[in-house]
Amino acid sequence: MEFSDLTSILIENYGALIAETVVQEGPGNWLIPGQSIMGRLKEAGQTFLGGADNNDRHPREWGVHHSTAAAVAIDQNDPWPTATQEGWNEAALAWKRIAVTMDFDNLVRLATRKNAARGGMSPISDDFKRKLKAIVHKIESDLATDGTGTAGKDVTGCKAFLSTANTYAGINQAAATYWQSTITAAGAAALSFAFLDTMTGGVYDRNGIGPRSELWMGRTQWKRYVDLFTTNLRYTPGGSGAQSVEPFYDNGLFSLPIQRIQGIPNDEVWLVNLDELELRYLDHVPSDMLSEIKDEQVMHSGIPVGFEQVQTGKDKKSIALKCYVQLCCTNPFHTGAITGLAT
Repeated sequence: MEFSDLTSILIENYGALIAETVVQEGPGNWLIPGQSIMGRLKEAGQTFLGGADNNDRHPREWGVHHSTAAAVAIDQNDPWPTATQEGWNEAALAWKRIAVTMDFDNLVRLATRKNAARGGMSPISDDFKRKLKAIVHKIESDLATDGTGTAGKDVTGCKAFLSTANTYAGINQAAATYWQSTITAAGAAALSFAFLDTMTGGVYDRNGIGPRSELWMGRTQWKRYVDLFTTNLRYTPGGSGAQSVEPFYDNGLFSLPIQRIQGIPNDEVWLVNLDELELRYLDHVPSDMLSEIKDEQVMHSGIPVGFEQVQTGKDKKSIALKCYVQLCCTNPFHTGAITGLAT
């Protein structure tokens, strides 16, 4: 069996599943749960193939407008106000690469080739599914970090733009206040309405709360949020009372749905605007010769997992599965976080 044969088998059996899981279908399947960052972006339609520009050199490269001239009052005898230059900056993010390698012992592969007919599982298929899960797990884990791990090779996750001091997309947040997130430091205190009002109010004052803004928190802070309503809960026999709290936060000015997301730091609560987030994948057509797979090409313009043969020089075959991916936040100014909460 040649490398091309193995690749064709994997794509034929799992190509559509990969494309649908990562790009098209909603959460709840075996790869991406709904209570995850990838799941939320997928359900909101914020997952894309290819870059946002005319070419795929970057997943996104965009201009950031941050200041404009102020209007002034004049009468009929005053000269026209002097024109001033608009304030612009350039933001850009690079693709990140995720990869995992799978080996096939030629002896084991040949000795078990009829295993499926006997009711067993193909070792190639089983290994592939596990490696595919490993890629998805790595991406999901990175999305909750700042991208500095693995010498800066990790995906540039949410913690990169939820900051007032990082350099995000090439713009220094410490110097560019228009690029800062609203960060409320809790100082190890418990979650409270005061912290929530301070953080969400700060984003609201920046006109940053839109129709698709959400609060994200893990199970630890969700429990703390439920505890804020203890005196108002109605308990049912056998129940903890947590079900009686509606998953949203309402302070009278706006109402934000709460999503309980796996992987968010236990001591943090995030406010994100889904309209500002994009999870982008670069397809591997035509360099990896996947365009001949008609269904995937027609329906999905390629699939976001590519294959590379690894020369082993041994009695085994090796294939590297790779994914080019990046998370983009087009405006950190419309995001916020409470950090350092008691757990």
